[in-house]
Amino acid sequence: MSTTPTQNTILTLPTRLLLLLGPPSTIFLMSIYSRPAALFTPLAFIPPLYLHHKYLKSNTLSPHRHAPLSPLIWTGLITGTLGLASAAAVQLLILKVTLRSIFYGNRGLEREFFKEFQRMSVDGITAEEGARRAVMAGSWRNWVFNAILSFVAAGLMEEVVKFAPVLYAKRRNGNEIEKEDDSVESSKVESSKKNRRRDRSYIDFAIAGTLGFGLVEALGFIYTICKVEGQGRGMIALMVVERVAGQMGHLATAALSAVRATRRDFYAEDGEAEGEDRSGGKRMPWWQIIGPSALYHGLSDFVALSASALDGNVGFIHPRGVKLVVSMIGVIGCIWGAAGWQMWKEWGELDEIDRKRAKELVEKED
Repeated sequence: MSTTPTQNTILTLPTRLLLLLGPPSTIFLMSIYSRPAALFTPLAFIPPLYLHHKYLKSNTLSPHRHAPLSPLIWTGLITGTLGLASAAAVQLLILKVTLRSIFYGNRGLEREFFKEFQRMSVDGITAEEGARRAVMAGSWRNWVFNAILSFVAAGLMEEVVKFAPVLYAKRRNGNEIEKEDDSVESSKVESSKKNRRRDRSYIDFAIAGTLGFGLVEALGFIYTICKVEGQGRGMIALMVVERVAGQMGHLATAALSAVRATRRDFYAEDGEAEGEDRSGGKRMPWWQIIGPSALYHGLSDFVALSASALDGNVGFIHPRGVKLVVSMIGVIGCIWGAAGWQMWKEWGELDEIDRKRAKELVEKED
């Protein structure tokens, strides 16, 4: 039985209530604690609204390939709450272990470093404290800490959390096909699977989860920077725009992992056996699917932390020098651009396989 666009976009009552009450409630809660944050909050919803429009457009053309909208919305909510909280807990554990390792035998310096790392602003510190921070920022311990924070705690862990919806999509698709195959004649099962496969659902769920993850992260960041005293309006606006734009970077890496998983699980023909990569014919392991995304993510975070360190800070304090800010944004933009380019390239390869299959099908019918 074929899927229609309307079937995918029918929303349950709880989902409608979530969409109706969620954004206004978020803005209202923000206004209670910070009016400036409430003014910037609608910007965080731009990526979800834009990609919802893109989903509707693509769903109209090929609904049988996409996931239903309701589970996508709830996936975003769960990933942005439970997923983000789980990632934060594991990240804190990793950072604590890292601190104990690099400051082994010097608990006093460890506590001082972590205290400085948690600062959200350097306004109001004395010249002596600033000099002390600069010394810490230039130490080998800070660079090792930043590397582990960027590539392991942030890059790897967050990409694993963003990949979890893809695993859910895989299980959901398998259950859906098994239920439908119970009522299909055995001779027609194979062709039925090909006609009913939701081979873009991995990407749908990855994007949905990442939108929830990025939205909650952006809201927290907006609230934090608006509560920090001494920030000028221009700097606040710049950081908010950076954070909202940063959601697109999150999306690029999540989509890249989803595309690679899609290639492994759905494209078993045309020179790529099921679950094989191009190089050796072995089943593509999970680290090879997530690896490139984790690397891009880690590099972008490491560049941001390095810019902060070069400005004499421990942790991330937004640089203020024009050259340093422009350089940081430029390099991070190039990294996210590379992730997006690889994602579109690999997605284009799948589309090319689809075109070949469609052409072969037409030729057989003729």
